[in-house]
Amino acid sequence: MVYFSNGQITIRNMECGDAQAITDAEIEQGWDATIEKYQKDWKINNQGRQFHWLQNILENQLAI
Repeated sequence: MVYFSNGQITIRNMECGDAQAITDAEIEQGWDATIEKYQKDWKINNQGRQFHWLQNILENQLAI
């Protein structure tokens, strides 16, 4: 679900494919990230137990 979008920023629910993009972005920044963490977050999000919203800023950066 998209909550806000203005052409530069989109705020939406996390999707399954986001796990790899988030992991890649964190590794690029020097974090010791693993995809399993975000796959677990996505699963929990889909069960309605917690929510993750993502901001896509200029299509390249993801932030939770």
